[in-house]
Amino acid sequence: MKQKLKPETWVGIFLIAGILMIIGVIRGFGNIKTSKEQTYPINIIFKDAAGLIKDSQIRLGGVTVGKVTKAPELLPSGNEVMLEASIQSDVKIQQGSVFRVDMQNILGDKYIDIVPPAQPTHEYILPHATIIGQPESDFSKIKNNAVGATEEILRQPCPAKMKTSNGFCWNGRNGNANNNHLATEP
Repeated sequence: MKQKLKPETWVGIFLIAGILMIIGVIRGFGNIKTSKEQTYPINIIFKDAAGLIKDSQIRLGGVTVGKVTKAPELLPSGNEVMLEASIQSDVKIQQGSVFRVDMQNILGDKYIDIVPPAQPTHEYILPHATIIGQPESDFSKIKNNAVGATEEILRQPCPAKMKTSNGFCWNGRNGNANNNHLATEP
């Protein structure tokens, strides 16, 4: 005699099937990695690694090829910091490449930019190598200074007698209005 399945059994079967389908969709479309990506470690020493944190990107030719795996730590010498990083195992970095800190956006996020040598070499940085990083690029320093200067300007109050009804600062000498609060009193 054939026995019918109870409604609770059917609900359980459909629930398990639904969960398995959701997991399949997430894995298929969500780019979720179920195993650890293959990487190799390197150490990088900088005189100043301000702004670099764990998980900061490492880029080669504008493409992300790794990340900082351990935040910078001060070396015993007291004037340098070292950080640990992981590089994708399929990426070969030429010896003689320059590693430098650069600013990613105006918010101040930093990343490590790898610049290959002008003349290609057929020698590559090995796993667990220690690399001496270069100082931040001059352009990056200019960007940092511009952000700091803008913040300083915006903190400066505009004298009450120079404010217009729309919040601009009025410079009565030449008839100009501006909102950067740098107008001087006559």
